[in-house]
Amino acid sequence: MNRYEQLTVKAAAYSIAFNTNRERCQMLAKTVALELQAFLGSPTGAIRFAPLDINLKSDLRTEAITTLPSMTYKNDGRWHVGIRIHLPNSKYNHLGQITLKFSIKLVNNRFILFSCEKEYEINSDDLETLKPVFSAIYEELCEDYSKSPDKPTTMIGLR
Repeated sequence: MNRYEQLTVKAAAYSIAFNTNRERCQMLAKTVALELQAFLGSPTGAIRFAPLDINLKSDLRTEAITTLPSMTYKNDGRWHVGIRIHLPNSKYNHLGQITLKFSIKLVNNRFILFSCEKEYEINSDDLETLKPVFSAIYEELCEDYSKSPDKPTTMIGLR
């Protein structure tokens, strides 16, 4: 095999590993979103993926959490994703929403989820490992929405 052929084999192997890593992180992100919906007891459609650009900003686009999400890969070796929670309340004429940003890194077949300035090791076969993440997010959201209305809410998740 000449050098070009060797390079072609290496490039293909890298591409396959990279795409497999992305797909595994996408599947975990989907599980996180579905389990967050169950944890919060939110209605179907209230939680959606919010694609992030290279600067980790979201726009108005959303994707159903029943699909694999669009994720952004950064030089930190993490796959970044946004989850938008719609918080409408017709009784109070409120149409609020919040976008949670988190990232996932696959290290030696272990998932590390980064959210709320913390790192969580997630076992995709044991969904109980997600509860500390959800509890931290819920507590931070409750604290944020308990502030005086003259103080802006903060971005929850990745900062």
